[in-house]
Amino acid sequence: MLVLSRDARGLAAVTLATCWQAGGAVFLARSSGPQSALRIALLAFTIAGLLSWLPVVCSQAGRGRRKDPALKGRLVARGVLVVVTTVAFLAFYAALARIPVEAASAAEVAAGVVVVLAFTRPGRSRAREARGQRIVALSTVLVCAIAVGVALRGLPPGEGDPGAIGFGLALALIAGACGGAIVLLSAASGSDGVPASQLARERFTGAALVAGFVVLVTGSAAGVSATTWRGEAIVGALTIALPILLLQWGLVRAEPVRSELVLATLPALVHLGDAVWQRRWDPLLGGTMGLLVVTVAVSQFVPACRTGRRGGATA
Repeated sequence: MLVLSRDARGLAAVTLATCWQAGGAVFLARSSGPQSALRIALLAFTIAGLLSWLPVVCSQAGRGRRKDPALKGRLVARGVLVVVTTVAFLAFYAALARIPVEAASAAEVAAGVVVVLAFTRPGRSRAREARGQRIVALSTVLVCAIAVGVALRGLPPGEGDPGAIGFGLALALIAGACGGAIVLLSAASGSDGVPASQLARERFTGAALVAGFVVLVTGSAAGVSATTWRGEAIVGALTIALPILLLQWGLVRAEPVRSELVLATLPALVHLGDAVWQRRWDPLLGGTMGLLVVTVAVSQFVPACRTGRRGGATA
């Protein structure tokens, strides 16, 4: 029977969540207007916050009232995690209203990889392996930058105000930087022994309170019907809330650089989904995205092969 390591299980969860998020991003970009997409994102935060309490409710119902695990790690860092969670997702879905989804995803990934690389310090025993991985990771950033240019080049003539495009790129970069911070802080909290369910509660409950307030105010002002609320809540749960909860479970278990590089495939997955949705294929953009996937694959599998040849096991 094959038993996966903690890191491998986390990486598998991150991979599945990344594919799930890509599908959700394409669906929202192509089936919802800017106001609706933002409302769905806010609803998804609220749902994720509520779902994150299910383990506590179930444990209390089955075993009596039990105190939640004590807060561990740096409290300031945990507070920052709540803030960057809110900013990351809201900034990304706001960026989708201004620039193509491929450009937003590529810019987000590039910023996230840079942040994770800047704040990750491998141990001496893995220095050589990490050095090669960092070189490939920087190549990923370069490919993402090319992908942004190619995606923006594909805009129809006269479409896309330069100011709106610049603002959209800035939002995507902010989302990516916050996403990198989420990866780092989640991994650090997992190392401190904080369960993924508790970390999800801390992240999404605070965000849910803010999101719930905003969505009620904006929805009431727009006169959104109960049927629309219901439909958008279901879409938000399936396309955003569930995959980000799964992603959180994986991030506390997987190594930060490897997690971030798996997330770097998001633009390619988004492009593939978008191409299928529109039944249109751009050879240049598709080739760039293919190069991105190859680069990420090299960054993931070459270190693993080296470790296997040495007969070691990754934790």
